[in-house]
Amino acid sequence: MDFEDSGLSDRAYEVADLVEHVSVTLTGALDGDELVELLDLDQVLAGRVLRMRRLFATFWLHMLLPGNRAHHRNPAGSVERQAQRTLVLLARAEA
Repeated sequence: MDFEDSGLSDRAYEVADLVEHVSVTLTGALDGDELVELLDLDQVLAGRVLRMRRLFATFWLHMLLPGNRAHHRNPAGSVERQAQRTLVLLARAEA
């Protein structure tokens, strides 16, 4: 059994991890903005989710760069798409 993610966690962190995971963002498997909207978060939590999303987007951008672990496992153009996604999130105003 794998208990790596067991136990209490931070809600903003978990939501951001889900919607910004490279397997979700690069495949379009889930509309992260739509899911976050459906969660009907209060203003404070929504701001924290956005900050965490920025963190995860930046993390995945780093991981997709040549020489890093995720680079060779993803299709051509992944770095550019992730860079654009990261810029969009960084430019987004907090509520």
